[in-house]
Amino acid sequence: MKKHLFLLLIIVASIGVALGQDAIDSMVKLYPSQKGVEKAKTLSELCFYTSYSDLDASLNYGKLAYETAVLAGDSNIVSRTLSDWSVPHLRLGKYDSVIILNQLVLDIEMPEGDSVQVAASLNKMGLAEASRGNNQKALVHYTRALAIFKEENIQVYVGQILACMGNIYDSNKMYELALDYYQQAEKIASETDDINGYITAVNNQGHVLQELKRYREADLKLKEANGILLQQNNNPRALGLSYQTLGLNALYENKAEEGLKYYRKAIKIFSDLDDPEGLSSINLNLGYWFLDKGDSDSATFHMNAALQSAKATNSYTQLQSAYKGLVSLESLNGNYAKADEYFKLYELYSDSIYNSETNQAIADMQVKYETEQKTQALKQEKLKRKNAQLWLVVAAVSVALLLFFSLFIRHRKKLSEERLKLESLQSLENERVRIARDLHDNLGADLTVITSKIDIQAFKQNDPNYKKDLETISEISKSANAQLRDTIWSIHKSSLNLGELSSKISDYARRAFDEKNTAVVVNCSDKQYSIQPSKALHLFRISQEFLNNSLKYANATKITIDISPTELVAQDNGVGFDEKQVKRGYGLNNISERVSEIEGQLVWRQLNPGISLTVTY
Repeated sequence: MKKHLFLLLIIVASIGVALGQDAIDSMVKLYPSQKGVEKAKTLSELCFYTSYSDLDASLNYGKLAYETAVLAGDSNIVSRTLSDWSVPHLRLGKYDSVIILNQLVLDIEMPEGDSVQVAASLNKMGLAEASRGNNQKALVHYTRALAIFKEENIQVYVGQILACMGNIYDSNKMYELALDYYQQAEKIASETDDINGYITAVNNQGHVLQELKRYREADLKLKEANGILLQQNNNPRALGLSYQTLGLNALYENKAEEGLKYYRKAIKIFSDLDDPEGLSSINLNLGYWFLDKGDSDSATFHMNAALQSAKATNSYTQLQSAYKGLVSLESLNGNYAKADEYFKLYELYSDSIYNSETNQAIADMQVKYETEQKTQALKQEKLKRKNAQLWLVVAAVSVALLLFFSLFIRHRKKLSEERLKLESLQSLENERVRIARDLHDNLGADLTVITSKIDIQAFKQNDPNYKKDLETISEISKSANAQLRDTIWSIHKSSLNLGELSSKISDYARRAFDEKNTAVVVNCSDKQYSIQPSKALHLFRISQEFLNNSLKYANATKITIDISPTELVAQDNGVGFDEKQVKRGYGLNNISERVSEIEGQLVWRQLNPGISLTVTY
């Protein structure tokens, strides 16, 4: 079953506990008699608190608050009103407006040096980008906000940012890493009495445990969060998300009646809140579930309901997901013309996401550069003041202290060099993870969609020759996707072991020699021995090339590959060849180049019958 679950998100420095209606009514009566900054503050609070219950009123209060603050001429209150005004926009799925409003906050607050307000706006921008599917941009915003909150030692916000970062890893299927972030967030929320942060962390742990197929553990976590929300009775949207997650978990456990009961509760809450984002997510879940169960009519109803809600949010990501689901539904129903129509719309929103990201890239890089420059300037100023004080002390002390200071500087320089080295390594590690994720989410997904599109076209063709050509192209696309997965396998981890490498070679051999009269045996002497991912990929490709050559030219009936911590030996019982006499094609050159890349040694040996290859590394 496909999963389209919007995680329980929070807004740092904005959404806390909903204010009682009496307090809201009191502020509504108060603000007309106020003036200037005080009036702007009251309107800004009304904007924030009514975002729970009346989004139209919230938007209106935000606009009035901003206009009043501008007339008052107070830049601090202007930035505060902009920040609060972005909250109802976020709730309504108007993510472009959220980005614009909080970028204005950054323009005001960064010259003023208000790091906490900067971090709060960075977090809202992260939430907006994550909701639009721009996970990389969201992670950049979260990371910058987290650094500020840690420096200011505001633990409650540190925990909330960790939960948001866990959402990113969760959505990218890095579940163990996401679970670690959620557990850190739960610990901090418990220590700081942040009840909303605690609910978020616990609920999202339940979601990750679902993905890890640990359904009973997930059920305990989800019911704990749901129980707290029912006791609070002041955050209906969070309760709706909680019911949605409980429903999904029940369906995973094949408790259909219980799961649909939870979903009906969630749909009622989101309908009462007029929340299209929540309704789109739930209907997509139900649409895929009914599709898996073979109930085409119910699947069609929920898929179309999801599409209508997605149109209301104008979220490219949700629209893309809805059209993708309808492509699958109509293809399975045999409605290929309709599937083709939905596929074109799916492509349209894929292009829209790409264009949106491209147009924002230069502006985002400029903001990042200016933010980092100004942050470094503040740190340099603090460092200058500390150094001035240090030199005054040095001038008054003895030669012995001067010597001590010299040693201290050298030690500090060494620590700084080590820190820079670690930061560089971490940067490379982050880039490796990003590349693996992008290959999986973008290129891998596109190849899958391309293959589906080709299969649809092949089905519709009456010309047998053209149909055969399309089927050939489809097989090539599937092969490219398999090779891509092989590459992602080697770079998505910081280390691998020989057991994983041997399993990968065995899997490839099973695919390559399916229905062939050739036995392939892969042996590994030390399965737990760690190996660098880059070296593992080269050894895998060398083995792959040897297997392909044996398959195409050697007429071998048996191939053996032995892997140890120091060498890889591959041999077959085929016709063999003289490595010095044979014309060197791409395959042999590719093997030689890969051996050179790992600084290894390559030896070919003639057997009777067959040939062997030994790579020492």
